[in-house]
Amino acid sequence: MFGKEKKDTQPQVPTPQISTPFDIGKNGTVEALYAANQTADDVNRIELRKGARAAFLEGRPENLQTILSNHTAFGMKYVNVRNMFYLLIDGQNDPATVLSLTLDKTPAPEKQALLNETLYAVVNGAYDNKDSALIAALLGAGANANAEFTGSPGRILAIAIDNAYPPSVIKLLYDNGASFKDAALRINTKSYWDEGNKRATCIGKLKAYREEITGEPATEEGELKQMMLKMQAQLDTLTKKFNTAQQPAAQPEEPARAPKEKQAARKYPAVVTR
Repeated sequence: MFGKEKKDTQPQVPTPQISTPFDIGKNGTVEALYAANQTADDVNRIELRKGARAAFLEGRPENLQTILSNHTAFGMKYVNVRNMFYLLIDGQNDPATVLSLTLDKTPAPEKQALLNETLYAVVNGAYDNKDSALIAALLGAGANANAEFTGSPGRILAIAIDNAYPPSVIKLLYDNGASFKDAALRINTKSYWDEGNKRATCIGKLKAYREEITGEPATEEGELKQMMLKMQAQLDTLTKKFNTAQQPAAQPEEPARAPKEKQAARKYPAVVTR
């Protein structure tokens, strides 16, 4: 032993163990992720997604981006996407950018649809305090607050109103393009609202929100008064235009005539009047 040179020994970096679905989601390649998903049941798919989320939060977004770009193949419904987004934006300084990064591999049309559907999944339930931040993040990432569903817009706002979301959230949707008019039309025409007095109740709530946010009257009496004021303003404008058109054009001034006495004096110079 004496006199023999000792070999330099470098510290060995442990190789991550890729044996469970969570490990594959976190440390596996994209190819390994797809392969594991092929044979995974619902429980193991959840673990794959958890692992990918953990990698994303450590600065390695690729596996989560892969899952979201093909979310249905990885067993994700829109409520699952919603729940994942809740977790991803928690404590983040720029939630909208975080969501945009997760969808970086998703083609534009699918990305838009995913954002819109996830926004609907948020409002389609009782309000929770964490909803406001996610709604703002989804809108910031590009969700359309007035997106069309089943052929017409207004669904997101109508459902948020029906579920009695806070006025601040309704205003946030309105400020980002949601339309009270489209929501009212949807409530009045879709069969979902046929049951009992659901339609009348929701229209009443919509009018109350609309008045608070836009100032447009909520009651029928208020609407009639608003209409009468508008009609009166239009009548006043027409009357003013009519009166202006009827005024005669200005005529040139005639030369001033001399008083009658002076005229008579000029005509009859020999007559002196007293």
